Amino acid sequence: MLLGGTAAGLLGQNAAAGATAAENETLNNRVLHPQEQPLTQQLAAAANAKGITNPDGSPVTAGNIANQLAQMGYSQSGVSESGAAATVTGAYPNDGSTWLPAGVNANTGQTIWAQVPGSANPTLQTFILQNTNGADVPLAQSYTASPSGAQSNLGPQGLSMGSSAGSICPNGNCGIAYQSVSMPPPATLTDKGSTALALASPWLPPPFDVAALVGSAGLQSLNYLYSPPSRASVLYGMMSTIGGALLPQGPMVQTLFTLGTTAAQPYIAP
Repeated sequence: MLLGGTAAGLLGQNAAAGATAAENETLNNRVLHPQEQPLTQQLAAAANAKGITNPDGSPVTAGNIANQLAQMGYSQSGVSESGAAATVTGAYPNDGSTWLPAGVNANTGQTIWAQVPGSANPTLQTFILQNTNGADVPLAQSYTASPSGAQSNLGPQGLSMGSSAGSICPNGNCGIAYQSVSMPPPATLTDKGSTALALASPWLPPPFDVAALVGSAGLQSLNYLYSPPSRASVLYGMMSTIGGALLPQGPMVQTLFTLGTTAAQPYIAP
């Protein structure tokens, strides 16, 4: 197992450490516990070292691990929690998993947060189990995999027609009605968006062509924040930009060049 040495330092923390979320009103409690948050960093690093990627080919991040842990069953000291998605009223539950605002509690005026961890990733969950439940991994908690691709509904959705009209969850029992929601990670969205704008730019009339290039550069900068690139990747991007500027500026030439450099990057500068 990969995490035996680093996990030992987490033993002093137990399930009661989840009291950091005590300010929030939580339903279907599967907010990650504090001792799970450093574990997400360790597991992400171990997954990348083994060449494990997300289904779209992007590197595994601590956020990806957190979203899988949020869906998995958790057990410690005889206390078990299901992997049902949680709804929290109050402060933003900064546990590493993905949360979206889902209205305002009509009684307290506090924001309601809905946990949206995305689709279950069987490969990543298997890796998590292999590196957390073994005898040589001294973690206090253990996990069970979630049903493949399943996510729990969050309960009946309410709609206030009174003084708090506009709140979709007036009683705090937010109900985002979905069976299985797959949300691409921000790194993927910004990467694809940047490429799409770069491809569109040569075909657009002024000043929209410049606006598309500026938008592409902005999304690429966001992508670097969400998924820090390697030095080789940054150098490859700079050389591609210079190469594109030196080529004839016809839309077909620029489009083919952008498609070629994008397709080649994972092999030349992963």
